Amino acid sequence: MRLPKVIAALALLAACSKNETSQKDPTPRGAPPPAESAGKQGACQGGGGEVKDPVSAPFFPKKVGDFCVNPEGETQAYGEKAPGPIDGICRMFDGGCELYRTHQVKRTVSLDYVDGRGGGATVNAILSQFASSDHAYAMFTYRVTSNDDPTRPDMPRKAEVGAPGALGTGSLYAVKGPYLLELSYVNAEESGDEKKLKASADRQLPGIGRAILEKLPGSATPPAAVALLPSEQLIPMGVSFTMSKTLGVEGTGNGAHGFYKDGDRRYRVLVLPREDQDQAKDVLKSFGKLKGAQEEKNLGEAAFKVMLQEQSDDPKSEWIVARKGKLVVGVGDDSFALKSGDASRVALPRDEKIKRLKSILDASK
Repeated sequence: MRLPKVIAALALLAACSKNETSQKDPTPRGAPPPAESAGKQGACQGGGGEVKDPVSAPFFPKKVGDFCVNPEGETQAYGEKAPGPIDGICRMFDGGCELYRTHQVKRTVSLDYVDGRGGGATVNAILSQFASSDHAYAMFTYRVTSNDDPTRPDMPRKAEVGAPGALGTGSLYAVKGPYLLELSYVNAEESGDEKKLKASADRQLPGIGRAILEKLPGSATPPAAVALLPSEQLIPMGVSFTMSKTLGVEGTGNGAHGFYKDGDRRYRVLVLPREDQDQAKDVLKSFGKLKGAQEEKNLGEAAFKVMLQEQSDDPKSEWIVARKGKLVVGVGDDSFALKSGDASRVALPRDEKIKRLKSILDASK
């Protein structure tokens, strides 16, 4: 049974991070040890506790710096080759576990690291394995951006952990192969000082994350669509990768889009690589079937101008989408910018969209 002191610490951490995810998004929450054993001085003298899940045990180092697997803690595991069914992940997350199932999570394990110096700090580690690397990366970008404006002040920052990673307030997200790692830092002794808690988390989480990621199999390379996004003017961590209905359009399948900023102007770039030209043609046809779609001449091998509205309360945004060989590329307005400013000031003119689109197509093989 959790003690009130720990519950209070978790509540404060959630409050510090409430803007990192929308209210509908899952917030990772493990089962921290009782306050009297969390970070108890000398807890790591024996080298750390046992990871009581044989499948994931090789991925978790027993000791990382001053932190170790909690000797008095428990390991929770759900899904394939685990004691509990995958539905048990709903016990780990504060709402939104359905999102993990939608992204085809196969198994999830949770355990805690504690500070052996007696500082009272606990790091909860949640490792989820998905059906593919693409599914894991899609979940990673969702956890980072939460389908929200990537220019918001509390946007997670890039974390140098040897794989794509992001560091939020008291949290770290990283992805490697089919695995998504989520770390959350709690310290009851720092619960009244958000600045101090954030500094401590920034100091401890990357090292623990890096140590776990080094042991995970799989590649740290992002999906091909993400790699094809232009890097110039890309907003830091402003990348979204989805497995279906990219930009809300039926029939598009998986793809990446990036958020860009050029002075006061904001725009997005969409990249949809396919296995062959026929598949790419089908993707472009999905855009061409949209209401009001207009054919564009002399752009790629075929192109359309479309007006998109991802959410019912979003302003309609203009997109130019074209195909060249096996690649479909689009350049369009950023609906977040349109909400907050005059389109003539914050959006790219049509000729600028076409210019950027042509440069991406010309650079493709």
